[in-house]
Amino acid sequence: MGLTKKGILLFFGAIVSGVLMLILIGWITWLLVWGYAIYDAYKSAEKMNMGIAVEDNIDIHNLFWW
Repeated sequence: MGLTKKGILLFFGAIVSGVLMLILIGWITWLLVWGYAIYDAYKSAEKMNMGIAVEDNIDIHNLFWW
């Protein structure tokens, strides 16, 4: 039931947003990452409480083109 890949991506997004806060755009990206994390946590917990398996189906290799 672990959602490790998604957690790592959200953590990385928060770090990048933190660095970008130095040029103000990071406040927007941080709010987007934070908002998505809250939404995803709610939806994942809702599915788990209903007994639906939640898979970590993020393919990290397809996120980057290099």
